[in-house]
Parts: sequence; C-alpha cells; structure tokens
Amino acid sequence: MREDYTMAMRALRGYETWTDAEQLSRMTFDLEATPTIFKVFNDRQTLLITDTELYPGWRHTPGSEHIRSWLGVPLIAGGRVFGLCSLDMVRPGGFTEEHVRLAEALVAQAATALQNAQLFEELRLGPPSCRCCPVAWSWCKRPSAA
Repeated sequence: MREDYTMAMRALRGYETWTDAEQLSRMTFDLEATPTIFKVFNDRQTLLITDTELYPGWRHTPGSEHIRSWLGVPLIAGGRVFGLCSLDMVRPGGFTEEHVRLAEALVAQAATALQNAQLFEELRLGPPSCRCCPVAWSWCKRPSAA
C-alpha cells in the first residue's frame, strides 16, 4: 500500500454548478482513505463506476455529492502511474464502453505529453522536490519524518 502518497487536484471543470470549485481545487486525498483512486493506481487500469450509490468503495467527499457515475483513467508514462484523469456525471450509467475507450486513448497521449513536459522542466530547472504534475489528479510523496 502506498501509505506515503496523497492526491491533489490540479485542474477541474464543470463543478461550478454543484459546488465551490475554488474550494474543491485545494482539496487533497490520501490514497489509503480513498479506495477508488487507490484501485486505479494499484491496478494500473481504468475504473468505471456506473452508479456511485451502489458501489461499495465509493466515498462522497465534500463537493462531490452530485456524482453518480465516475470514470478514473490512470496516467501512465515511463512505466509508472503518475496521475489520474477523473471524469464524472450527475446521472447513473452516464459512461459507456465507448467513453472508456476514448478516454483511455486520450489520456495515454496526454500522459506522454505531460511526462515530456515534466522532463523538459527538470532539464531546465533541475529535479523537483515533489513528484507533481499539472493534471486532473497527481500524487506527491510526503516528506519523511526523519
């Protein structure tokens, strides 16, 4: 289990109708306490939840009460999962297998582009102190208590 990782929102769109998007953009999530996100990272596979009210591992966080169907696609590049693209809808059954296929194709291209941008920045500025990338979700290693 990745007990030393958290998730942070890096970009979001469309939440203004349902919640305070500014407040939501500052939220972080502990992978250990968020089983759906942990599953995407651990399994390295897309997770489609057709109805969040029926899914045993779903936990509504403040600002996400409206979400009824959810699609999480891992950002994988260089052999590692470094982020997550999260899509949601207000109605159950909002995503089809075609949506999954399209999201996976788009996210695979985005992951490569984001990794290239991150590598370019590391060359330009030196290695980052935290493994973050400006995507829908990213993870950062917590500083060790040494």
